[in-house]
Amino acid sequence: IVHKEDLQPCLLYEALRDADIFLTTHGFQSTSALFMKEGSVLFECFPFKYWKEGYMHLAWEYSLHHRYTQQPSAVSWDRKFTLSMVSQEACMQNLRCRSYARGDDVLITDEQLDYIFETAHDVERGLIGPHNTPLKQGFHRRPPHA
Repeated sequence: IVHKEDLQPCLLYEALRDADIFLTTHGFQSTSALFMKEGSVLFECFPFKYWKEGYMHLAWEYSLHHRYTQQPSAVSWDRKFTLSMVSQEACMQNLRCRSYARGDDVLITDEQLDYIFETAHDVERGLIGPHNTPLKQGFHRRPPHA
């Protein structure tokens, strides 16, 4: 599914109802996971120094699995410099810093792509699905830099 401003909700529903994995950058579009079947995976990609659990709880509420990756470094040159001077915890506690970090692009690294493929293989092998209870605590393999 590619983002389109004029995508009708019924078409979005049709696209997601049979999806096993919804891979998206973190943001309001993650609420589209409501259209997914139980046991599917909401997989969010977060920018550097920005991470929130909000849609993780939504996924669990609707019996979905939640996975995520986080950008290992900033993408834009100005954020590479400024965000390197603050911890993620401090940045997330400051509205201005949080908004600044959230505004960066997200690129998928080879390591993150491997994790996405590993998740897809787990779905294919039946290790993730409606018969598995979504994990209610902890996080799923956060990259070591986070």
